[in-house]
Amino acid sequence: MSDFSRTSLFWLAVFSAYLAFAAWLQMHGYLASGVVDLWSRSIVQVDGPPGFKSTDSIYPPLPLVLVMVSHVVFGSAGVPLPTVVAAAVAALMATSWYSNFRSQGRMSVTLAIVLTLLLATHPALLFTISQGPELALLCLGVWVFARGVVNLRLTGSAPDMMKVAVGLMLVGLSSTYGLLFTLASLPFLAVAARPSLFMSSPVGYLFAIVFPVACAIGSLLFVSFIFDTPLVPDLSPARPSTPLQLVLVSLLALSPPILAACARLRRAPMYLVPLVTSASCVVVAALFNQSLVIFSDPMIACAPLVSVAAVAIRFWPPGLSRTILASAALASSWMSCALLLGQDDGTEPSRWQAAVGGSDIAPNASLMTVADILRGREGILIDVERSPDLVVELGGIEGMVLAGTPKFELTVLGGRLDENIIVARRSANAARTEDQVLRRFPGISVAPPYGYRYRLNSDEWIVLEKEEA
Repeated sequence: MSDFSRTSLFWLAVFSAYLAFAAWLQMHGYLASGVVDLWSRSIVQVDGPPGFKSTDSIYPPLPLVLVMVSHVVFGSAGVPLPTVVAAAVAALMATSWYSNFRSQGRMSVTLAIVLTLLLATHPALLFTISQGPELALLCLGVWVFARGVVNLRLTGSAPDMMKVAVGLMLVGLSSTYGLLFTLASLPFLAVAARPSLFMSSPVGYLFAIVFPVACAIGSLLFVSFIFDTPLVPDLSPARPSTPLQLVLVSLLALSPPILAACARLRRAPMYLVPLVTSASCVVVAALFNQSLVIFSDPMIACAPLVSVAAVAIRFWPPGLSRTILASAALASSWMSCALLLGQDDGTEPSRWQAAVGGSDIAPNASLMTVADILRGREGILIDVERSPDLVVELGGIEGMVLAGTPKFELTVLGGRLDENIIVARRSANAARTEDQVLRRFPGISVAPPYGYRYRLNSDEWIVLEKEEA
Protein backbone atom coordinates (compact mmCIF):
# COMPACT_ATOMS: atom_id res chain seq x y z
CA MET A 1 0.00 0.00 0.00
CA SER A 2 1.35 3.42 -0.96
CA ASP A 3 1.93 6.25 1.50
CA PHE A 4 -0.92 8.22 -0.06
CA SER A 5 -3.35 5.32 0.41
CA ARG A 6 -2.33 4.87 4.05
CA THR A 7 -2.66 8.58 4.71
CA SER A 8 -6.07 8.67 3.03
CA LEU A 9 -7.32 5.74 5.09
CA PHE A 10 -6.04 7.35 8.28
CA TRP A 11 -7.82 10.61 7.38
CA LEU A 12 -11.04 8.74 6.60
CA ALA A 13 -10.92 6.92 9.95
CA VAL A 14 -10.36 10.14 11.89
CA PHE A 15 -13.01 11.96 9.85
CA SER A 16 -15.53 9.21 10.61
CA ALA A 17 -14.69 9.38 14.32
CA TYR A 18 -15.22 13.16 14.40
CA LEU A 19 -18.50 12.80 12.52
CA ALA A 20 -19.66 10.11 14.96
CA PHE A 21 -18.82 12.42 17.87
CA ALA A 22 -20.73 15.30 16.23
CA ALA A 23 -23.70 13.01 15.59
CA TRP A 24 -23.68 12.00 19.28
CA LEU A 25 -23.80 15.67 20.31
CA GLN A 26 -26.61 16.48 17.89
CA MET A 27 -28.56 13.40 18.94
CA HIS A 28 -28.57 14.80 22.48
CA GLY A 29 -29.69 18.24 21.35
CA TYR A 30 -26.41 20.14 21.10
CA LEU A 31 -25.69 22.25 18.04
CA ALA A 32 -23.43 25.25 18.58
CA SER A 33 -24.78 28.69 17.74
CA GLY A 34 -21.81 29.28 15.42
CA VAL A 35 -22.74 26.19 13.43
CA VAL A 36 -26.37 27.32 13.20
CA ASP A 37 -25.42 30.84 12.04
CA LEU A 38 -22.99 29.61 9.38
CA TRP A 39 -25.37 26.91 8.15
CA SER A 40 -28.20 29.42 7.83
CA ARG A 41 -25.99 31.92 5.98
CA SER A 42 -24.92 29.28 3.46
CA ILE A 43 -28.53 28.22 2.87
CA VAL A 44 -29.64 31.81 2.32
CA GLN A 45 -26.70 32.67 0.06
CA VAL A 46 -27.07 29.56 -2.13
CA ASP A 47 -30.85 29.05 -2.16
CA GLY A 48 -31.93 32.66 -1.65
CA PRO A 49 -32.81 35.23 -4.31
CA PRO A 50 -29.97 36.68 -6.42
CA GLY A 51 -30.63 40.16 -5.06
CA PHE A 52 -30.51 39.14 -1.40
CA LYS A 53 -29.13 41.99 0.72
CA SER A 54 -26.99 40.87 3.59
CA THR A 55 -26.35 43.16 6.55
CA ASP A 56 -23.99 40.70 8.24
CA SER A 57 -20.24 41.12 8.01
CA ILE A 58 -18.38 39.41 5.18
CA TYR A 59 -15.76 38.19 7.64
CA PRO A 60 -14.59 35.48 7.92
CA PRO A 61 -14.87 34.46 4.25
CA LEU A 62 -13.07 31.09 4.19
CA PRO A 63 -15.50 29.01 6.35
CA LEU A 64 -18.54 30.47 4.56
CA VAL A 65 -17.08 29.68 1.13
CA LEU A 66 -16.28 26.10 2.13
CA VAL A 67 -19.77 25.51 3.53
CA MET A 68 -21.43 27.13 0.51
CA VAL A 69 -19.43 24.94 -1.88
CA SER A 70 -20.39 21.88 0.17
CA HIS A 71 -24.03 22.94 0.02
CA VAL A 72 -23.89 23.34 -3.75
CA VAL A 73 -22.13 19.99 -4.29
CA PHE A 74 -23.82 17.76 -1.72
CA GLY A 75 -26.98 19.60 -0.74
CA SER A 76 -28.18 19.81 2.82
CA ALA A 77 -30.47 16.83 3.53
CA GLY A 78 -30.69 17.81 7.20
CA VAL A 79 -26.96 17.29 7.81
CA PRO A 80 -25.23 20.31 9.42
CA LEU A 81 -22.63 21.05 6.75
CA PRO A 82 -20.49 23.33 8.98
CA THR A 83 -20.00 20.35 11.29
CA VAL A 84 -18.99 18.16 8.34
CA VAL A 85 -16.48 20.75 7.11
CA ALA A 86 -15.08 21.19 10.63
CA ALA A 87 -14.68 17.41 10.99
CA ALA A 88 -12.89 17.21 7.62
CA VAL A 89 -10.48 20.03 8.57
CA ALA A 90 -9.82 18.55 12.02
CA ALA A 91 -9.18 15.12 10.48
CA LEU A 92 -6.71 16.70 8.04
CA MET A 93 -4.91 18.32 10.97
CA ALA A 94 -4.77 15.07 12.97
CA THR A 95 -3.50 13.18 9.91
CA SER A 96 -0.78 15.79 9.45
CA TRP A 97 0.22 15.35 13.10
CA TYR A 98 0.55 11.60 12.75
CA SER A 99 2.44 11.86 9.45
CA ASN A 100 4.90 14.38 10.91
CA PHE A 101 5.44 12.32 14.05
CA ARG A 102 6.27 9.27 11.94
CA SER A 103 8.37 10.86 9.18
CA GLN A 104 10.11 13.90 10.67
CA GLY A 105 9.81 12.96 14.35
CA ARG A 106 11.04 9.40 13.80
CA MET A 107 8.51 7.97 16.26
CA SER A 108 7.29 4.42 16.44
CA VAL A 109 3.79 3.63 15.22
CA THR A 110 2.56 3.06 18.78
CA LEU A 111 3.96 6.33 20.17
CA ALA A 112 2.73 8.34 17.17
CA ILE A 113 -0.78 6.92 17.52
CA VAL A 114 -0.87 7.54 21.29
CA LEU A 115 0.29 11.15 20.97
CA THR A 116 -2.01 11.85 18.03
CA LEU A 117 -4.92 10.33 19.95
CA LEU A 118 -4.23 12.51 22.99
CA LEU A 119 -4.02 15.60 20.79
CA ALA A 120 -6.99 14.82 18.53
CA THR A 121 -9.29 13.99 21.47
CA HIS A 122 -8.10 16.85 23.66
CA PRO A 123 -11.25 18.27 25.33
CA ALA A 124 -10.31 21.85 24.42
CA LEU A 125 -9.86 20.87 20.77
CA LEU A 126 -13.07 18.80 20.66
CA PHE A 127 -15.06 21.64 22.18
CA THR A 128 -13.48 24.12 19.78
CA ILE A 129 -14.17 21.99 16.71
CA SER A 130 -17.78 21.57 17.84
CA GLN A 131 -18.20 25.34 17.42
CA GLY A 132 -17.76 25.13 13.64
CA PRO A 133 -15.16 25.23 10.85
CA GLU A 134 -13.90 28.71 11.75
CA LEU A 135 -12.06 27.40 14.78
CA ALA A 136 -10.99 24.15 13.12
CA LEU A 137 -9.38 26.21 10.34
CA LEU A 138 -7.84 28.50 12.97
CA CYS A 139 -6.15 25.56 14.75
CA LEU A 140 -4.97 24.14 11.42
CA GLY A 141 -3.50 27.53 10.49
CA VAL A 142 -1.70 27.81 13.84
CA TRP A 143 -0.20 24.33 13.29
CA VAL A 144 1.11 25.33 9.83
CA PHE A 145 2.32 28.69 11.15
CA ALA A 146 4.17 27.34 14.21
CA ARG A 147 5.80 24.50 12.29
CA GLY A 148 6.89 26.95 9.57
CA VAL A 149 8.36 29.34 12.16
CA VAL A 150 10.56 26.58 13.62
CA ASN A 151 11.71 25.40 10.19
CA LEU A 152 12.35 28.99 9.13
CA ARG A 153 14.62 29.48 12.14
CA LEU A 154 16.50 26.29 11.22
CA THR A 155 16.93 26.78 7.46
CA GLY A 156 15.86 30.29 6.48
CA SER A 157 14.58 28.94 3.16
CA ALA A 158 11.87 30.45 0.97
CA PRO A 159 9.52 27.39 1.22
CA ASP A 160 9.50 27.65 5.01
CA MET A 161 8.82 31.37 4.73
CA MET A 162 5.84 30.53 2.55
CA LYS A 163 4.63 28.00 5.15
CA VAL A 164 4.55 30.78 7.72
CA ALA A 165 2.72 33.06 5.26
CA VAL A 166 0.18 30.34 4.39
CA GLY A 167 -0.40 29.60 8.06
CA LEU A 168 -1.01 33.28 8.80
CA MET A 169 -3.39 33.53 5.84
CA LEU A 170 -5.35 30.49 7.06
CA VAL A 171 -5.54 32.00 10.52
CA GLY A 172 -6.41 35.48 9.29
CA LEU A 173 -9.20 34.37 6.96
CA SER A 174 -10.72 31.74 9.23
CA SER A 175 -12.18 33.88 12.02
CA THR A 176 -12.27 37.38 13.46
CA TYR A 177 -10.14 36.08 16.31
CA GLY A 178 -7.58 35.14 13.66
CA LEU A 179 -7.09 38.86 13.00
CA LEU A 180 -6.05 39.25 16.64
CA PHE A 181 -3.60 36.38 16.25
CA THR A 182 -2.18 37.92 13.07
CA LEU A 183 -1.66 41.27 14.76
CA ALA A 184 -0.15 39.58 17.83
CA SER A 185 2.31 37.62 15.68
CA LEU A 186 3.95 40.65 14.02
CA PRO A 187 6.44 41.54 16.79
CA PHE A 188 7.18 37.87 17.48
CA LEU A 189 8.03 37.18 13.84
CA ALA A 190 11.04 39.44 14.23
CA VAL A 191 12.14 37.58 17.37
CA ALA A 192 11.66 34.12 15.85
CA ALA A 193 13.46 34.88 12.58
CA ARG A 194 16.84 33.48 11.71
CA PRO A 195 19.23 36.30 12.78
CA SER A 196 21.17 36.33 9.50
CA LEU A 197 17.94 36.43 7.49
CA PHE A 198 16.41 39.23 9.52
CA MET A 199 19.58 41.33 9.63
CA SER A 200 20.12 41.13 5.86
CA SER A 201 16.61 42.35 4.93
CA PRO A 202 14.19 42.92 7.83
CA VAL A 203 11.59 44.75 5.72
CA GLY A 204 11.67 42.16 2.94
CA TYR A 205 11.41 39.33 5.48
CA LEU A 206 8.33 40.73 7.20
CA PHE A 207 6.77 41.87 3.93
CA ALA A 208 7.11 38.42 2.33
CA ILE A 209 5.37 36.76 5.28
CA VAL A 210 2.61 39.29 5.91
CA PHE A 211 1.85 40.22 2.29
CA PRO A 212 -0.58 37.33 1.46
CA VAL A 213 -2.82 37.87 4.46
CA ALA A 214 -2.57 41.67 4.21
CA CYS A 215 -3.49 41.53 0.53
CA ALA A 216 -6.46 39.23 1.21
CA ILE A 217 -7.78 41.38 4.06
CA GLY A 218 -7.23 44.55 2.04
CA SER A 219 -9.25 43.08 -0.84
CA LEU A 220 -12.09 42.20 1.53
CA LEU A 221 -11.96 45.70 3.00
CA PHE A 222 -12.32 47.15 -0.50
CA VAL A 223 -15.28 44.85 -1.24
CA SER A 224 -16.96 45.80 2.04
CA PHE A 225 -16.51 49.50 1.18
CA ILE A 226 -17.96 49.08 -2.33
CA PHE A 227 -21.01 47.11 -1.18
CA ASP A 228 -21.45 49.05 2.08
CA THR A 229 -21.13 45.86 4.14
CA PRO A 230 -19.29 45.69 7.47
CA LEU A 231 -15.99 43.82 7.28
CA VAL A 232 -16.07 42.39 10.80
CA PRO A 233 -18.96 41.86 13.23
CA ASP A 234 -19.96 44.81 15.37
CA LEU A 235 -18.34 44.39 18.78
CA SER A 236 -20.17 47.33 20.36
CA PRO A 237 -22.83 45.26 22.17
CA ALA A 238 -20.00 43.70 24.13
CA ARG A 239 -20.62 40.68 26.27
CA PRO A 240 -19.32 40.69 29.85
CA SER A 241 -15.54 40.61 29.88
CA THR A 242 -14.03 37.27 30.83
CA PRO A 243 -12.28 37.36 34.23
CA LEU A 244 -8.53 37.45 33.70
CA GLN A 245 -7.98 34.58 36.13
CA LEU A 246 -10.08 32.26 33.96
CA VAL A 247 -7.94 33.13 30.94
CA LEU A 248 -4.76 32.43 32.90
CA VAL A 249 -6.10 29.14 34.24
CA SER A 250 -7.03 28.04 30.72
CA LEU A 251 -3.57 28.96 29.46
CA LEU A 252 -1.93 27.01 32.26
CA ALA A 253 -4.12 23.98 31.62
CA LEU A 254 -3.07 23.89 27.97
CA SER A 255 0.61 24.69 28.43
CA PRO A 256 2.21 21.56 30.10
CA PRO A 257 3.29 19.91 26.80
CA ILE A 258 4.82 23.18 25.56
CA LEU A 259 6.57 23.89 28.87
CA ALA A 260 7.96 20.35 29.02
CA ALA A 261 9.26 20.57 25.45
CA CYS A 262 10.82 23.97 26.11
CA ALA A 263 12.53 22.60 29.23
CA ARG A 264 13.95 19.74 27.16
CA LEU A 265 15.10 22.16 24.42
CA ARG A 266 16.44 24.85 26.76
CA ARG A 267 19.96 24.47 25.34
CA ALA A 268 18.81 24.51 21.70
CA PRO A 269 17.70 28.10 20.95
CA MET A 270 17.04 27.28 17.30
CA TYR A 271 14.04 25.23 18.56
CA LEU A 272 13.28 26.99 21.83
CA VAL A 273 12.90 30.57 20.53
CA PRO A 274 10.37 29.83 17.74
CA LEU A 275 8.33 27.56 20.02
CA VAL A 276 8.15 30.23 22.72
CA THR A 277 7.21 32.91 20.20
CA SER A 278 4.51 30.72 18.62
CA ALA A 279 2.95 30.06 22.03
CA SER A 280 3.29 33.75 22.91
CA CYS A 281 1.21 34.69 19.84
CA VAL A 282 -1.68 32.62 21.20
CA VAL A 283 -1.23 34.02 24.72
CA VAL A 284 -1.29 37.65 23.51
CA ALA A 285 -4.29 36.98 21.25
CA ALA A 286 -6.13 35.39 24.20
CA LEU A 287 -5.39 38.45 26.33
CA PHE A 288 -6.71 40.68 23.54
CA ASN A 289 -9.84 38.54 23.47
CA GLN A 290 -10.24 39.06 27.20
CA SER A 291 -10.96 42.74 26.46
CA LEU A 292 -12.75 42.52 23.10
CA VAL A 293 -14.69 39.33 23.99
CA ILE A 294 -14.86 37.83 20.51
CA PHE A 295 -15.12 34.46 22.26
CA SER A 296 -16.96 34.52 25.56
CA ASP A 297 -15.27 31.31 26.73
CA PRO A 298 -11.51 31.58 27.32
CA MET A 299 -10.96 27.91 26.50
CA ILE A 300 -11.81 28.58 22.85
CA ALA A 301 -9.36 31.50 22.66
CA CYS A 302 -6.60 29.37 24.19
CA ALA A 303 -7.35 26.17 22.22
CA PRO A 304 -4.78 26.90 19.43
CA LEU A 305 -2.14 26.04 22.04
CA VAL A 306 -3.00 22.40 21.25
CA SER A 307 -1.59 22.97 17.76
CA VAL A 308 1.52 24.59 19.24
CA ALA A 309 1.86 21.59 21.57
CA ALA A 310 1.81 19.29 18.52
CA VAL A 311 4.67 21.31 17.00
CA ALA A 312 6.61 21.15 20.29
CA ILE A 313 6.24 17.36 20.41
CA ARG A 314 7.17 17.08 16.74
CA PHE A 315 10.56 18.76 17.42
CA TRP A 316 11.15 17.00 20.76
CA PRO A 317 14.45 15.08 20.41
CA PRO A 318 14.07 11.28 20.28
CA GLY A 319 14.63 9.41 23.50
CA LEU A 320 12.96 7.98 26.57
CA SER A 321 12.06 11.47 27.83
CA ARG A 322 9.93 12.08 24.76
CA THR A 323 8.06 8.82 25.21
CA ILE A 324 7.34 9.33 28.90
CA LEU A 325 7.31 13.08 29.50
CA ALA A 326 5.47 14.06 26.31
CA SER A 327 2.72 11.54 26.97
CA ALA A 328 2.49 12.54 30.64
CA ALA A 329 2.39 16.26 29.87
CA LEU A 330 -0.32 15.76 27.23
CA ALA A 331 -2.32 13.55 29.59
CA SER A 332 -2.14 16.15 32.36
CA SER A 333 -3.29 18.87 29.97
CA TRP A 334 -6.07 16.58 28.75
CA MET A 335 -7.35 15.98 32.28
CA SER A 336 -7.02 19.62 33.35
CA CYS A 337 -9.11 20.88 30.44
CA ALA A 338 -11.69 18.14 30.94
CA LEU A 339 -12.15 19.37 34.52
CA LEU A 340 -12.27 23.04 33.53
CA LEU A 341 -14.95 22.69 30.85
CA GLY A 342 -18.47 23.09 32.09
CA GLN A 343 -17.73 24.42 35.56
CA ASP A 344 -20.53 27.03 35.35
CA ASP A 345 -24.07 25.86 34.75
CA GLY A 346 -25.89 27.28 31.77
CA THR A 347 -22.79 28.21 29.76
CA GLU A 348 -21.92 26.82 26.35
CA PRO A 349 -19.16 24.51 27.72
CA SER A 350 -21.53 23.08 30.33
CA ARG A 351 -24.17 22.35 27.66
CA TRP A 352 -21.49 20.72 25.52
CA GLN A 353 -20.22 18.63 28.41
CA ALA A 354 -23.77 17.55 29.28
CA ALA A 355 -24.30 16.36 25.70
CA VAL A 356 -20.96 14.54 25.76
CA GLY A 357 -22.08 12.78 28.93
CA GLY A 358 -25.30 11.65 27.25
CA SER A 359 -27.73 14.10 28.85
CA ASP A 360 -30.45 15.45 26.58
CA ILE A 361 -30.56 19.24 26.17
CA ALA A 362 -34.06 20.67 26.12
CA PRO A 363 -34.94 22.37 22.81
CA ASN A 364 -35.99 26.00 22.57
CA ALA A 365 -39.76 25.77 23.13
CA SER A 366 -40.58 29.17 21.61
CA LEU A 367 -38.52 28.41 18.51
CA MET A 368 -40.35 25.11 18.06
CA THR A 369 -43.69 26.92 18.37
CA VAL A 370 -42.77 29.45 15.68
CA ALA A 371 -41.50 26.66 13.39
CA ASP A 372 -44.78 24.77 13.79
CA ILE A 373 -46.74 27.90 12.83
CA LEU A 374 -44.62 28.58 9.71
CA ARG A 375 -44.11 25.08 8.43
CA GLY A 376 -45.72 24.69 5.01
CA ARG A 377 -46.89 28.32 4.79
CA GLU A 378 -46.24 30.86 2.02
CA GLY A 379 -45.73 34.63 2.03
CA ILE A 380 -43.67 34.87 5.24
CA LEU A 381 -42.09 38.31 5.71
CA ILE A 382 -39.02 37.77 7.86
CA ASP A 383 -35.50 39.00 8.49
CA VAL A 384 -33.66 35.68 8.15
CA GLU A 385 -30.34 37.08 9.35
CA ARG A 386 -31.84 37.64 12.80
CA SER A 387 -33.41 34.16 12.86
CA PRO A 388 -30.78 31.65 11.67
CA ASP A 389 -32.00 28.98 14.08
CA LEU A 390 -35.49 29.22 12.55
CA VAL A 391 -34.06 28.69 9.04
CA VAL A 392 -32.21 25.61 10.25
CA GLU A 393 -35.24 24.28 12.10
CA LEU A 394 -37.43 24.67 8.99
CA GLY A 395 -34.73 23.16 6.79
CA GLY A 396 -34.65 26.03 4.31
CA ILE A 397 -36.20 29.33 3.24
CA GLU A 398 -39.13 28.02 1.23
CA GLY A 399 -42.11 30.38 1.39
CA MET A 400 -40.09 33.25 2.91
CA VAL A 401 -39.98 36.81 1.57
CA LEU A 402 -36.36 37.92 1.99
CA ALA A 403 -34.54 41.24 1.84
CA GLY A 404 -33.64 42.10 -1.74
CA THR A 405 -36.81 40.70 -3.28
CA PRO A 406 -39.36 43.15 -4.77
CA LYS A 407 -42.03 42.16 -2.22
CA PHE A 408 -39.75 42.82 0.75
CA GLU A 409 -38.48 46.13 -0.60
CA LEU A 410 -41.96 47.38 -1.51
CA THR A 411 -43.23 46.46 1.94
CA VAL A 412 -40.37 48.16 3.74
CA LEU A 413 -40.29 51.26 1.54
CA GLY A 414 -44.05 51.57 1.24
CA GLY A 415 -44.66 51.00 4.93
CA ARG A 416 -47.71 48.80 4.29
CA LEU A 417 -47.89 45.18 5.44
CA ASP A 418 -49.52 42.85 2.96
CA GLU A 419 -47.96 39.39 3.42
CA ASN A 420 -49.73 36.36 4.86
CA ILE A 421 -47.36 35.93 7.81
CA ILE A 422 -45.24 38.56 9.54
CA VAL A 423 -42.38 37.34 11.75
CA ALA A 424 -40.24 39.62 13.91
CA ARG A 425 -37.74 38.88 16.64
CA ARG A 426 -37.10 41.07 19.63
CA SER A 427 -33.47 41.75 20.51
CA ALA A 428 -32.02 40.78 23.84
CA ASN A 429 -30.88 44.41 24.15
CA ALA A 430 -34.09 46.43 24.46
CA ALA A 431 -32.33 49.63 23.38
CA ARG A 432 -31.12 48.13 20.09
CA THR A 433 -33.57 46.67 17.56
CA GLU A 434 -31.71 44.54 15.02
CA ASP A 435 -34.65 42.92 13.23
CA GLN A 436 -35.37 44.84 10.01
CA VAL A 437 -39.11 44.11 10.12
CA LEU A 438 -39.51 45.21 13.73
CA ARG A 439 -37.33 48.27 13.15
CA ARG A 440 -39.52 49.35 10.20
CA PHE A 441 -42.83 48.50 11.91
CA PRO A 442 -42.25 49.02 15.66
CA GLY A 443 -45.97 49.27 16.34
CA ILE A 444 -46.55 45.54 15.76
CA SER A 445 -45.04 44.83 19.17
CA VAL A 446 -47.82 46.88 20.81
CA ALA A 447 -50.90 45.98 18.79
CA PRO A 448 -51.57 44.02 15.59
CA PRO A 449 -52.04 46.20 12.50
CA TYR A 450 -55.39 46.33 10.76
CA GLY A 451 -56.22 43.05 9.08
CA TYR A 452 -53.83 40.96 11.18
CA ARG A 453 -54.05 38.99 14.38
CA TYR A 454 -51.41 37.67 16.74
CA ARG A 455 -50.45 34.03 16.43
CA LEU A 456 -47.67 34.56 18.94
CA ASN A 457 -46.53 37.57 20.95
CA SER A 458 -43.85 36.58 23.45
CA ASP A 459 -40.76 38.15 24.95
CA GLU A 460 -38.76 36.95 21.94
CA TRP A 461 -41.07 36.40 18.97
CA ILE A 462 -43.88 38.24 17.23
CA VAL A 463 -45.88 36.25 14.67
CA LEU A 464 -48.79 37.94 12.87
CA GLU A 465 -51.21 36.20 10.54
CA LYS A 466 -53.40 37.94 7.97
CA GLU A 467 -57.09 37.62 8.73
CA GLU A 468 -59.32 36.22 6.06
CA ALA A 469 -61.71 38.72 4.48
